[in-house]
Amino acid sequence: MRSYPPSDAELVARARALPDHHRHRLRELVADLDDLRRRMTRRTSSMLTPGPANVVWPDYSDEALELYHLLHASGVAVRVDWGSWLDRLDDLDRAHQASHHVSVADAVRYVSAVLHRDRAVEGTYGTAIANGSLLRSVAVIVDARATDDHAGGT
Repeated sequence: MRSYPPSDAELVARARALPDHHRHRLRELVADLDDLRRRMTRRTSSMLTPGPANVVWPDYSDEALELYHLLHASGVAVRVDWGSWLDRLDDLDRAHQASHHVSVADAVRYVSAVLHRDRAVEGTYGTAIANGSLLRSVAVIVDARATDDHAGGT
């Protein structure tokens, strides 16, 4: 990718260029995590700190950690202006939950924004798994093909 922010065409090309072994494993992880999400109870780990406050952070399953790393390793996570996408995350969450179509380009942007935001706001990634929006975005990316009629974004 050469331009910043990447164009819809560049994001779609990245999704379509996923190697088959990454595409297959991402599909398996989405299915496993979707099943886990349905049965999940909220798990957290806490570390006592000096004073009255506790630090709490998500405790991710092995599958969630593998998905996180594979999204980076496969090149799905791209450099996007995730700060401007923070306002759109809630809209995309609602679109996903309402089963509205999300374009391939917007799915790549959404995944990238979630992963980047999680670095600053711990738990963003876990929330996006728990509400299903991240898994649906990954599914859109994995299913991207050269003949996809809904590749463009907003």
